Parts: sequence; structure tokens; C-alpha cells
Amino acid sequence: MEPIIYISGGALGDFINQLSVINEKYLTTGRKGMLYISSRGDVFTFGVERAYTDTEKLIKSQPYIHDYKIHTGEAFDIDLTSWRSSDLLMTASFGHIYNKEYNVEWGKHKWITCNENPKYKDKILVHCSKKRLNHSLNYDGLFNIPIEKFLFVTMDREEYSNFSAISKRSIPLELFTDYGLFVEAICNCGDFLGNLSSPFAVAFAAHRPCVAMLSDGVVQEAGRYYNFPSYITFYKYVR
Repeated sequence: MEPIIYISGGALGDFINQLSVINEKYLTTGRKGMLYISSRGDVFTFGVERAYTDTEKLIKSQPYIHDYKIHTGEAFDIDLTSWRSSDLLMTASFGHIYNKEYNVEWGKHKWITCNENPKYKDKILVHCSKKRLNHSLNYDGLFNIPIEKFLFVTMDREEYSNFSAISKRSIPLELFTDYGLFVEAICNCGDFLGNLSSPFAVAFAAHRPCVAMLSDGVVQEAGRYYNFPSYITFYKYVR
């Protein structure tokens, strides 16, 4: 069957979220996705070329992907950034926005799979982006089990330093230099605790039990992560 041709932009967390549309379309039609990455909609922090290099192996390994390339002007069938213009954007969750925009049950099925790695199966992985810190959260309530159960994972040591300062916790750290291994750890963890960022999007895509630490006073962010469709049972949040 001919693939459906998609174009997707950044940032990286949104890019990961948008892949669910391709997966759900594949599961209902049997047509894989020809995916083009671009700066459409929003930019990638380190540029399209770096985003493509980091994600190429992961994306091409997904069963719903026909091929994956950098966009150079090719025609496409579906714009995965069109949700940004939805009339629901400030009033509904991402789940409902994507469902209406693309006529899929967004997030219903796991859409990121990786190699198995038992090293992380009993760990609560923690990640905290520098962009969405929460200064008022009750971190004592979050870290009320032995600290050895937690592992902070990141590709940026500064994220660990910031989180340690704000949470007043010094938990074990694993610093990754390879994006594929970083994603593999997240896909294999027992639970994932993080703020809204691309690692959190990966955990969500892998249907790991997720707890989101919502940012200070970001009304739009909170609204998008409330009231998900009832089939999304693996997600919780704290404020």
C-alpha cells in the first residue's frame, strides 16, 4: 500500500507527540508513514539536522514508518503541526485537540518501542527540563521512598544541578551522550517523573506510568494536560 506522506516540525517533544498520529493512522488503514522532518510549526533547539541525526535510528525502527527524511520541498498529505491553529488550543487537552484535528484516538496505543534493557525496570527515572521548573512543588511528598529507587537521567548535566537545587535532593545520576540509549532507558523504566519536555514525551509515547510536574503558573500548559481521553490511564500530574 502507498504510504501516507507526513510533515512534522519541532520542538522535539511536540515532534514525538505527533508520531502517535502516524501510528494510529497505520493501525486503522494499514498504510505506513513517509515522514519528513522540518522546522514547520516550531523550531528544534539545535536545528533540524541535529534533530534528524539524533532520531533517525529510532524513528526508522518504528513499525509504522515507511521512511524518514529531512524535508526539501516535497509534497505531503498531512501536516502534523496543523493542530497549532486549532480552535481548541487553549481550551482542551492535547488528546482532544489531536483527535479532532486528525480523526484519530491520539495516544491510545504505544507508539515508541525500543530494545529491552532490564537495567531500568525497577527504577523511577527522573528528568527535569530547565525551561519548566516548579518552585512551589512539595518535593518531600514526591520523594518519600528510598532515594536509591530514583535515577535522574539527562543529556545535560546542568538540568541535574538545577533540579538538585530546587528539590533539595541529591539522587543518583546517569548522564547520556547518545540519544538512542537515553530513549532506551526511558522506554524500559518502571515509572517516569518529569516536567513537560521531550524525555517526558518519550515516556508518554512508551506508555510508561508517568507523573508530570507541571510548571509554575503556566495556565495553557496545565489545560493541555488535564482531561485526557479516558483510555489514557498511565498519566498523572502534580502541581
